[in-house]
Amino acid sequence: MDDSLIEFAARLEELSQHPNTETEIALTVSQVIDLRVNRDETRNQLSALLADIVTIDSPDVQQLLEGLSKAGFGTAGGRQVIGTQHSNLQWVIARRSGIPISLAVIIIEAARRMGMVAHGINYPGHFLVRVDNQLIDPLRMQVVDPSSLTDPLESTKIATPRILGLRMLNNLKGLSLRQHDWSRALELVDLQFALAGSHVETCSTLHYEQGEFWQQLGAYTSARDAYLKCAQNCSIDSLKVKAEEKAAQMGKRHEVVH
Repeated sequence: MDDSLIEFAARLEELSQHPNTETEIALTVSQVIDLRVNRDETRNQLSALLADIVTIDSPDVQQLLEGLSKAGFGTAGGRQVIGTQHSNLQWVIARRSGIPISLAVIIIEAARRMGMVAHGINYPGHFLVRVDNQLIDPLRMQVVDPSSLTDPLESTKIATPRILGLRMLNNLKGLSLRQHDWSRALELVDLQFALAGSHVETCSTLHYEQGEFWQQLGAYTSARDAYLKCAQNCSIDSLKVKAEEKAAQMGKRHEVVH
């Protein structure tokens, strides 16, 4: 990793060990996307955005959502072509547009400044927020009835700052994979390791992905090493077997010389 990525990894690791660090993690991810992002400046922009909303007397969830809607959120119409900018908090604040998880960060920050209890919900495919025990769709800025969801039980799964960071980086990694940018995907996996800590299942999955990306680059020795690390520590039998098979295959391949 270059110096900036090493710095970001150290910061993410530190932030993941504390509660209520979602905004700071999102700001770090924003810098991963664009090194020109200034965290202090973006914090000030966020404070200016929320200034009128957070001063409401006796706030409730509906007032929170109305305030954010008046500020321009929840109005994006039609299908958007999603890019890395939708995960960049500075861009999201300026354009009043984003993906559910980046918009969720703004909702969480606003709600907490208003004295309400707020945290992310790691719902599959569409990140949600819970504020004062009400479920919110960040994209529409509307309250959601859990019973209307495909899997209501998933709506109870709180996303810690660590999980939020992992998922934000996962979104960026997905965009890199669509562009076949394996080197960038490897950088993002390194940052995810900083957030994963000692979580064995997450680290095993990341090692397996490392193997796949090195394999795509023709770096078969590195790929084999990554698959072996996955197999050695994996607690998921099916993934362990796949990693062992892949490692054996890599041992028979010849490196691509660049």
